[in-house]
Amino acid sequence: MIADQVQTQLQHIQQVIDIPIWHRIDFWIGVAALFFSFLAFIEAKQAKRAAKAAGKIVKLQTVVSDLTEISTRLDRLDQDIEFTQARDLINEVSRKIRRLVSPFANDPDLITPITTLRESLIRAIDSLNNVVEEPGVPLAPRATYYGVQSSLVNVNGLIADLLGLLESKSAHISERKKRRWWRTPIADLLNRERFKPTRTHE
Repeated sequence: MIADQVQTQLQHIQQVIDIPIWHRIDFWIGVAALFFSFLAFIEAKQAKRAAKAAGKIVKLQTVVSDLTEISTRLDRLDQDIEFTQARDLINEVSRKIRRLVSPFANDPDLITPITTLRESLIRAIDSLNNVVEEPGVPLAPRATYYGVQSSLVNVNGLIADLLGLLESKSAHISERKKRRWWRTPIADLLNRERFKPTRTHE
């Protein structure tokens, strides 16, 4: 009797073993779980990339805004500016520009224009030597303006070049952010349902 029960159980076990694994429901449950885990991983990775790209865009836009403000200020240089005012202006502008461009100094696309801009700031500071008042000799009218104007115009032009590059870089990051290198089947199904045409009753 016991031997028959054991034999029956062994036969049942053998039948279970002989069933192909893809015919078993637990196999497909495992496959589905693995598939959705993969989708979740991809979506999380894309979200991380999107957040990183958004941070870069915000940083670039902030620098563009601050540089534009400096450029506007240089455009409005007062012709009656005095030496001390010109000195303070150039020092302030130089300090702000260096702080703004410093995070991008090693960017391959920006290293040359940033280096050129920094060199122009040094020349702007040196231009103050052209208008130093000699003892007993008063400065000519608007001597300070004409002494520093040329170098500041050059600085402003280089700022404009850098602004164009930064804006282009921001637009490129934004465009790359919109293009998803892989679309999940779930997203495709959702979009398909969303834009599925509705039937009109005749």
